[in-house]
Amino acid sequence: MANNFKKFDVKHGLSVNGLEFVDENRNVTLNNLTVQGTSTVIDTRTLTTVDPVISLGKSGQTYTITAVTSANPGRLAFSAEDLSDFALSDSVKLIVGGGGAAPGGLTANTVYYVKAIDTDVNSSSYGTITVSATQGGSAIEITSAGSGTLQLTLNPLQDLGQDLGIEVNYVDSTAKTAFFGFDDSSKKFTYIQDASYAGSAGTSDDSSPTPAFSGTKGAADFSSITLQPSSALSSSSAGIQLTQTWNAGSNTFDAIEIGITDTASASASRLIQAQIGGVDKFVVRKDGVLSLNTSNQTGVLTLVQDSATQATTLNLIDGTATWNAGGSTFIGLDLSFTQTAYAAGSLLASISASANRNLVINAEGEVISRSEFTSGGVQTALLVDVTDTSSGAASLLLDLQKDNVSQFAVTKAGGVTANSLTVEGTGSFRDEVTIEAPDPGNSNTYADTTNLASEIVVIAGGSTAATVLDSVTAGTYTTYEYLVQAKQASNGHIHSTKILLVQNGTDVFMTEYGTVYSNDILLTFDADHNGGNFRLLATKTSAAASANNDVTIKLTRISITA
Repeated sequence: MANNFKKFDVKHGLSVNGLEFVDENRNVTLNNLTVQGTSTVIDTRTLTTVDPVISLGKSGQTYTITAVTSANPGRLAFSAEDLSDFALSDSVKLIVGGGGAAPGGLTANTVYYVKAIDTDVNSSSYGTITVSATQGGSAIEITSAGSGTLQLTLNPLQDLGQDLGIEVNYVDSTAKTAFFGFDDSSKKFTYIQDASYAGSAGTSDDSSPTPAFSGTKGAADFSSITLQPSSALSSSSAGIQLTQTWNAGSNTFDAIEIGITDTASASASRLIQAQIGGVDKFVVRKDGVLSLNTSNQTGVLTLVQDSATQATTLNLIDGTATWNAGGSTFIGLDLSFTQTAYAAGSLLASISASANRNLVINAEGEVISRSEFTSGGVQTALLVDVTDTSSGAASLLLDLQKDNVSQFAVTKAGGVTANSLTVEGTGSFRDEVTIEAPDPGNSNTYADTTNLASEIVVIAGGSTAATVLDSVTAGTYTTYEYLVQAKQASNGHIHSTKILLVQNGTDVFMTEYGTVYSNDILLTFDADHNGGNFRLLATKTSAAASANNDVTIKLTRISITA
């Protein structure tokens, strides 16, 4: 049977109410256009719209249901004008107002989908729609008309589970698709240079419940970008978040690149300026000067600790490094200056707390340290504390050199070596002092020659036995000179004398001379060998013993090595 089609043919244009609707070239002029269905195709080279906003996925308006037909499927009636806004598969939400009840089979505030639309004026169901619970599902049976004010909201606001944006098809050696718009999963604007579509068909107009684009992100080119949240942030969120994967060992990557062509600009122009409350916190000037917590750049690197951080324990500079390669030469801090020309007051380093508290290294390498003792008690201007886990015997705590030759040194055991020593004012040497003399055959070789020692010995009041005043290894020294002073506290008697002796490891030869006393001789002296040691002995005289009082002996020994 032949198809019977009605055809409306316009050859020279069509006018409605005196206004041209279709011209002879098939150009159409419309005031408003509503296109229903699931797909709209515009085949044109250029698409122009004068509307200020293009809305995607926007919620529609609410329409009043004029009548409800209980049937299987049930039908919802609308005015002819309202019915024209509905299209197949549109989502709708049932709204029940006025204290009424939803029609039987339907639930208030629930989203349904348009299953069928009856626009046939000859049909008894004209002006009605049927709805389904899912897209493409079966029409729902309605068992009662419901009550109150019944409405449907067309395309209600809901989580569509869909990316919204613009799909661009282009050719780059092969056919490709790009997408830019709203990413439903991340809730961020995105641009995908080479996109794949996750819907059920090859294009994004398939009405799939969960269409999404994925693929390689593309680059954007703007003259400037302003990031300004409309309200204060209540949660942690990065203003700029950069995530990259560097995966080519031969490539030099840049996370952030700033390229400025400085044809003309003020000297204080900035590559980077970061502020809090209008106050500079991080600034990089166009000449590379970096400043933290200040806008006054007094150096290539300027650090200023603000008042908030000064109230807490916070280091101005804090560096930590791990040296873990025996073949590498590490440097903790490296400052190198080329001194072509400079003023006399130039400094390699200056650390100052006040005029009386500073550490300076001048341009000639001189180190000047100034300290101020103000808190009372015992204070130390210079403290050197070495933990000697392992070191050679000749290790030094201090070595002062001139022309690479040591002039003054302190060994790790506390021994002091000096080319010359001048002591002015009061001072003390404790225990003993050893004086070295140069080897006649080699003036650069020194050996122990003379030893100076001091002792204090107390002989108890009732003691009459010989008391050891001094004991030294017999083989160390051969010649000894003693200056001895004895004093008895009870009567103030003083006895002083000198003793000169020689020992050869076996015998001792002694002489006493220059004896002086105030009242009585208090001591007699002798010397011997005992257990490999040479000893000087003293015994109270009868006069001293009869006083039955302590005798305090102070002696100074000068010894010459064997």
